[in-house]
Amino acid sequence: MKIRKHKTIEIYFVLYLAALILLIPDKKEIEEQNSNFTSRTYSPETSLNIEQNTLNCFIDSDSLGAKIEAFDSVNTFFWSDNIESISFDYFIEDATIGSQLKENPYKQISFRTIENIKENKAFFYWEPKLPLQQSKSYIVHIDASAITKKELDDGSSIYQTNKLKGKFGINIVYNEHFQSTELAFNPNSYPQDDRGSIPQIQGIPNANLINLQNFNLYLDKTDMRLIASQNWQNTIFASNINLLQDLAAKPEIKVICEPENNGGEAIISETSRDKIIVKGKAPNFGKTTVQIKVIRKTDKEEVKVSFRLMPQGIEHPAFAAEMYPEKTYTIDPKLPLSSAEVKAYLQDGSKVLAASQHGEKFYFKPEYSLVDKTLTLERYIDNQLFGQKYDIKVLNYPNSEISDFIKNKNGELILTTKCYGKYKQQFNEIVSLEIEGNAIYRELRGNLRSFENPIPTFIQEFIISPANKLKPFEFKVFAIDKKGKKTNLRNFKE
Repeated sequence: MKIRKHKTIEIYFVLYLAALILLIPDKKEIEEQNSNFTSRTYSPETSLNIEQNTLNCFIDSDSLGAKIEAFDSVNTFFWSDNIESISFDYFIEDATIGSQLKENPYKQISFRTIENIKENKAFFYWEPKLPLQQSKSYIVHIDASAITKKELDDGSSIYQTNKLKGKFGINIVYNEHFQSTELAFNPNSYPQDDRGSIPQIQGIPNANLINLQNFNLYLDKTDMRLIASQNWQNTIFASNINLLQDLAAKPEIKVICEPENNGGEAIISETSRDKIIVKGKAPNFGKTTVQIKVIRKTDKEEVKVSFRLMPQGIEHPAFAAEMYPEKTYTIDPKLPLSSAEVKAYLQDGSKVLAASQHGEKFYFKPEYSLVDKTLTLERYIDNQLFGQKYDIKVLNYPNSEISDFIKNKNGELILTTKCYGKYKQQFNEIVSLEIEGNAIYRELRGNLRSFENPIPTFIQEFIISPANKLKPFEFKVFAIDKKGKKTNLRNFKE
C-alpha cells in the first residue's frame, strides 16, 4: 500500500501570511483616507536618543529612617529633526517581576518631563517615593509624538507626526543599616535593543555609594554684562553627581583676566550636594573668564564650565532738569538691563513719585502742587546708591503776555499774544482783550500756532484798528487768558 505523505506547512508562515493580508486596506478604506487627507501625514516610527541607559538611586536605612545617599536624578532625551511640539507618554515596567505596574506608577516613583523644543531635547526628572523597604528595578518605556511642519513647493504646508520610542532602566538600591550588600539584578529582566542591554548594578560598597553615570555642570548665567567693579553671583548646577561625596577634591576655580590686573575677581563661596555658588567683582575694563572644574574620584573623569564677565560703562541719566506741571516727561536712568538689580527713583523728600524697577525708561507728569519744589533722581544697583543724586526743579509756567505790536500797511496794528501751559488738558489761550481808548479788535483765528516743547505754548494774533478814524489812534490794552490771569499792559500812541 502506497502511503501518501502530507506536506507540512509551518504555522509561522501561515501567521505571517495572514498578517500581511490584514495589513492590506480595502478599497473603501483607501477612499476614506484620501478624502480625509488634509494637512497631516504620519512618518514611520523612529528611535529616541537617550543620554543614559540606566539611572541609579542608592538608599540607606537605619533606625532614624531611610535616606537617599546618591542618585541619578536626570535623564536627557534627544531628537534629530526640528519639531514644533512633542508630547511624552510612559509606562513603567517592574523589571524585578517582569510586569507592567498596574496601579498608578506615581505611587512608586515620582517623575516629570520638561521639553526644550529649541534645542531638540527634553529632561526627565524623577525621584523614588519613600519609605522604601526593598531594592527595585524598573524599565521606563517612552512613547513620544512629535509634530513637524513641512513647507511645500506650492506655498502650502503639511504637518507630520513622528512617533519616537525609547526605553531606559531605573535601579533603586536599598541598603539597610549600612551593611554591605551584594545585589545581582537579573540581566534578563531588561530587554535588548540595538545599543545592547541596559547596564546593571552588580555590587554596592558599604560606605561610599558611587555614581558612575555621565555627569554634567550647567551654568545659570553664561556671559554676564556688568557694571565695572559691581558685585556679582552665579550658580553652577550639577546633575548625576553628589558634589559633597563624589569628588576627588574640592571644585577648582580659575580666573583669567584680560588684560591682567583689570580688577576682575571670583571665588567659590558655597558648595552643596548639587550646586556651586560663585561670587566676585566685575572687571573695570577688558574681560574676565571664570572656569570651574570638578573631578570625580572613582574614575578621575573631569568636567569644566566657564563664563565671562564683561564690564559696561554707565552714562549720566537723561532727563529734564526743569519741569512744568501737567506735562509728561521721559526719564532715562541709563542703567544697564543686566543681571544686577537696578532701580531708579524720582523722589520728593522721602516720598517716591515715580520709579524704574528694572533700569528701563519711565515717565512722570508733575502736578501743580509740586511747583517751586526740587525733586531728586537717584539710581541704585544691588540696593546701593550709584553715583550722585540729580536735582529736578518744578517750575510754574510763565504768565501769558502780549509779545509784539506790528503796524500793517492799512494803518492797523497786529497784536501777538503768547500763552503757556495747559488748562483742563487743553492749551491755555487768550479769551478777550481789554482796551481803553480809541480802538477795537478782532482775532485772526487762521493764524493760530501752538507747540509742546520746550513748554506748551499757544500763539494768537489780533487786529486792532481805530474805533473813530477822526480821533487820534491811541489806547491801552491787556489780555485775559482761560485761567483768568491778565497779561502785561501795553500802550500805543501814534
